Amino acid sequence: AGGGWGATPSKDVTLEAGLTNTVLARMLLQPVQRYIEVQQYDAARTNINFALNQLRIRKILPAVVLDIGDVVSDEAAVVEVEEAVAALDNTWTQLDSTVYTCIFIVVGDNGEMPKNALKYRTQAMDYLQQVEETLDSVIALAPAGPLASAKEAAAKQEQVLRKQAPFLFKTFEGENYRPPTP
Repeated sequence: AGGGWGATPSKDVTLEAGLTNTVLARMLLQPVQRYIEVQQYDAARTNINFALNQLRIRKILPAVVLDIGDVVSDEAAVVEVEEAVAALDNTWTQLDSTVYTCIFIVVGDNGEMPKNALKYRTQAMDYLQQVEETLDSVIALAPAGPLASAKEAAAKQEQVLRKQAPFLFKTFEGENYRPPTP
């Protein structure tokens, strides 16, 4: 069935619906590293905040992990993922705020960040990696049946989003590419 990309997490969100949002959030994070690299911080934040606000991924993930724990027999793996998801709420916040900070750093005439400000871009990349790894661990732990259905539903929702919000899926070439803001 799959929950809509604006599904509000509740007791009624199924494992499949939660996994659908998890898979879709992971898809939306794909271009974020490149956005950061080419200094398109607003675009990076757009994708991050879509996952946070529209997919409500922070609220859905704990329920998804609990549901996975009910059906997966590898208790140690479930506990590991639960701990990672518990820490993820802060990591999402740090990712968003660090990318936001980068917006206000004045780049030099050569288009590069000052050396003392590069730490913010590095931190943003580190937070992004932590978020991606946690989402990947949730997806990897999910049972095959619900995950297959969730991936199918996420692919359908991705097609809708590509029509309604193509800016979420930049390719960095052709008509969708914008060079870094000077």
